[in-house]
Amino acid sequence: MQKNKVTMHDIGRETGLSVSTVSRALDDSELVSKTAKVKVGEAAARLGYLRRTVKRPQSRSIKTIRLFIPASKDPYVHMFYNVASLIVGIRKGFGDGHLNIIISVNDGTEASFTAKKATPIDGAIFAFTEANDRVYAKYESLNIPMIHINRIRHDRNYIAVDNYLGMETLLRKVCEHRTKIKPCYIGFSPISYISEERRVGLLGSASKMGLLFGRDDCFTFETIREIDERLVAKLVALGYNAFFCFNDLIAVHVFNRALRDGFEIPRDFSLTGFDNSPILDLAAKRIDTIDFPIFDLGNYAGSWMKQRLIDRSKDAMRITLAGNYICGETIALEHGAAGL
Repeated sequence: MQKNKVTMHDIGRETGLSVSTVSRALDDSELVSKTAKVKVGEAAARLGYLRRTVKRPQSRSIKTIRLFIPASKDPYVHMFYNVASLIVGIRKGFGDGHLNIIISVNDGTEASFTAKKATPIDGAIFAFTEANDRVYAKYESLNIPMIHINRIRHDRNYIAVDNYLGMETLLRKVCEHRTKIKPCYIGFSPISYISEERRVGLLGSASKMGLLFGRDDCFTFETIREIDERLVAKLVALGYNAFFCFNDLIAVHVFNRALRDGFEIPRDFSLTGFDNSPILDLAAKRIDTIDFPIFDLGNYAGSWMKQRLIDRSKDAMRITLAGNYICGETIALEHGAAGL
């Protein structure tokens, strides 16, 4: 058999491996085991296989990343982040390399992670969700790099927003305008991971600042409907004058309920959100909030993927971003008043 006639199909028949596996092995891909690489290398040498002398630029190599997003029966869960902005950020971070992004919903089963007929992937991004240890082990066995967005796991790669610092920033802003503050936290259990982080962040910040604030001052709800005008009136009657909401959606809902019942914000109480989402436009006043840099999160994740898949870097990524404070009209009291 002439050397220049040997193809990857011939090596595949010789080794019993698929052409795609042979190709990856010849490219020294991390997705192929060392055993398979040795097997392919020996067969290529034995058959006299010669690769093209002109190497394709790395920028032409198409990489496939599977982007996992959370599944939820509650339509409100997906209203605090923009998936399109996340994808644009990932592509921007990946640079000039050709990137194919497959979006999958993490429905709690392992089917979407381990299906045999699933498209082979080069990397995985878990955005606002995570898998179980069996899935991680499966991906690690295939040498598939993984990174989490807004899920902090110190044994894995992640890029997240500093929820603790964000809540402390909001608390300090409120304290700048009120000399006497009695805070409460309004959480949302369908997004329990982030809601809990922000609740703990507020508790820790209040303790650091010497404010009386404990678990009994935190109220968590399973549905938006539970947060009605009776709740607002009840919290005001209990003396709370600073409402810290889990996110902008909850804050807007509280604002509109309060307005309907005759309360005036920030005269009767200060109100804050979190995420700086477009839903803030549904309130008559701009609610003070913390920016959730969704594009930057995607940009960091995409850049790390490029380093791993194109540049062959082994560096880990474990960083948090400090969201910027966005000044609104629901904290500062009018006419410079500092009491209440």
